[in-house]
Amino acid sequence: MKKILLLGIVMVASLCASFAKIQEPICILTMKSPAQTCEKLKSYISAVDSGAAMIFNLLSATSLGAPNYSGVDKDSSMAICVFMNGGNPRSVLAINASEFSAPAMSAKSSQKNFLRLDEWLAVDLANDADILPPKTFADFAYETVKAAKRGSLNSDISISINIPSDADAAIKDTLSTEYSKIIKSALEELRQIKINFNLKDDNLDTQIIFKAKEGSSFAEAINAAPLRIGITETGFIDESKCAALSWGGIDFKKAIKPFSGVLDTFLKSFYPKEISDKLSVLIYGFIDSGDGTFASAIYEDSSTVNVYKNSADFDSAFEMNYLLTKISLDYSKIFNMADPKAAGIVSDMDTSSGLNSEKQIFPEDKFGAQAGLIKTVLPSSKEVKLDPISNYIAKKDGYLFYASTEKSLIDTLSRKPSKAMLGDCDVYIKIYPQKYAKIYASILGKKLPATTISPDPIEARTYFGDNRISMITSIKASNMKAISDMFKSSLQTNAGTPAGAK
Repeated sequence: MKKILLLGIVMVASLCASFAKIQEPICILTMKSPAQTCEKLKSYISAVDSGAAMIFNLLSATSLGAPNYSGVDKDSSMAICVFMNGGNPRSVLAINASEFSAPAMSAKSSQKNFLRLDEWLAVDLANDADILPPKTFADFAYETVKAAKRGSLNSDISISINIPSDADAAIKDTLSTEYSKIIKSALEELRQIKINFNLKDDNLDTQIIFKAKEGSSFAEAINAAPLRIGITETGFIDESKCAALSWGGIDFKKAIKPFSGVLDTFLKSFYPKEISDKLSVLIYGFIDSGDGTFASAIYEDSSTVNVYKNSADFDSAFEMNYLLTKISLDYSKIFNMADPKAAGIVSDMDTSSGLNSEKQIFPEDKFGAQAGLIKTVLPSSKEVKLDPISNYIAKKDGYLFYASTEKSLIDTLSRKPSKAMLGDCDVYIKIYPQKYAKIYASILGKKLPATTISPDPIEARTYFGDNRISMITSIKASNMKAISDMFKSSLQTNAGTPAGAK
């Protein structure tokens, strides 16, 4: 696990190096009228946490001239753009403000770069002593004012992360050819990641969008994904015991075709050839045998369940999941270097020839279905000891069942499929914050005190199509307050309690 995280860090560092070659912003934050948006934020934050509201008031007062915002245009958006300059991020603020406004007076009294473009003020948010060359700052200021003029069209606050066209350049130099193909493909396909926030009364709507380049394989897969057929798997889920649940349908048969080359490259890169060849056949067979519909649950006792309507035979499904545990990592193959340790990459083992997993097949009368268990022991270090992962797999009446405990498998098999239901989105997620918080506290070895708060579930809907994946989540302030209060009480209750004590 640590190796995978380390690989991610190296890739991010490579990306940052490649960003330095461009003069367009890599991140853009826009906000509608600062006065109105800050007031909405203050109202929401106050409903969640009075202490956080006090900090917010202090910050907004010192930076934008709250509460009156004298000299700041009440109808114009503001923007902050992040650029890369010499490998370092530089943030520039653009706001429609007069020369006597708080932002303008603050800029004048400091040694910061600032520039007026008509009625707009652009300010370098870096430390006073870190001065950009005039031409560089002027370029950054112009781009930031452009972003502010465009504003947040359909949201109060918007954050856009733009993927530059040459972002894969450094990766080619860092990763070996077979591994760089995977990352390069992703960077070539993805155009933008965007997060929109809308505040209304005590409700916060969040939309996360992954937008693919038009005509790319990613866009083709996204546009082919919507299924919208009846889902029967929800009947196997006991919602009364759920901390989180989801269901939906994705046309994997069509969506996987544009990415079949990437999947094959991934399998060949992370699995020995004899295993990758078998996995390729089993995975494509599994996809072709399925309806694409599913239902999943995380129960309040931390057990998990996944159900799929699938005609694949049990032996193939079981073997596929067993082989997936045989992932292999070899740093000397991943990176363009003979000795990964020379680059500061230190691990308990130079290579991992596969996780330590074992499998067991049960007689059919044990569960009334074909069933087996795959138990996987994760690599541990002196600092981190991880419990084995159990994956029970069963096949019955045209459905495949995955469960993390024997009890959850028995409970699931005892239930029946529901009448076919059609969702208003492609994937639906529901989270019960109170139950989920208790699970999280348990994992951390903390005690969560009893509480009478019963917050409404958080719901998220995901849509595929129009070259984008869009997830919309609505979170009430009461939800956030309940979570905040529970964890505050937990910290007080557990003060002085050794980690791992239950």
